[in-house]
Amino acid sequence: MAFIRAGSVLNCRKNMPIVKTGQMGREMFVILSGTVKVLAGPDKAEVARLNRGDIFGELAYLS
Repeated sequence: MAFIRAGSVLNCRKNMPIVKTGQMGREMFVILSGTVKVLAGPDKAEVARLNRGDIFGELAYLS
């Protein structure tokens, strides 16, 4: 609950980048609804798909 109270909600449009490769991060993201595609490589191929309840960026947040 402390994490939730300390955070804020980010509303993203379809195909809106959340983070980019090589970008220094300080945030942790929890997907509350919808899905997030993880794209990588020069052709921006989908390498993963994250869903409601999934978390990413936690290492950047904790360090």
